[in-house]
Amino acid sequence: MDKKSRAFTLIETIMAIVLLGIIAVTIGVFITQQMQAVVWSKQYATALNLARLEMERVYNIPVYNNITSLTTNNYDLYGFDLVRTVSYIFGTDLTAQGLKQVIVEVRLSGSATSLVTIKTYIARGMSIGL
Repeated sequence: MDKKSRAFTLIETIMAIVLLGIIAVTIGVFITQQMQAVVWSKQYATALNLARLEMERVYNIPVYNNITSLTTNNYDLYGFDLVRTVSYIFGTDLTAQGLKQVIVEVRLSGSATSLVTIKTYIARGMSIGL
């Protein structure tokens, strides 16, 4: 066999395979991270929209005393748990004036970590400002 032949040796072939493997693993890690970011972004956007929807439902409750705390698992079949916490800042159900704090938290079903938390205040019989 001629020593000047241009065929690849076994070592060169193995080195090419190793180099291609390293590149493939690097690209795979990058794609995996991007896919995880897309999934998290979708979950966050859905949780935020569900929290806004629940807050709109609270705003549309016609009777002040009917605004109460609520815990819902698998909220509207979206795979999220929703916790609405209502507490009095001023007054009670029996007083003419009152101020309630409403906190809406959305979590992945079965998770204790809140993805989104929205807070608002609802007043009854109070003048704000001058």
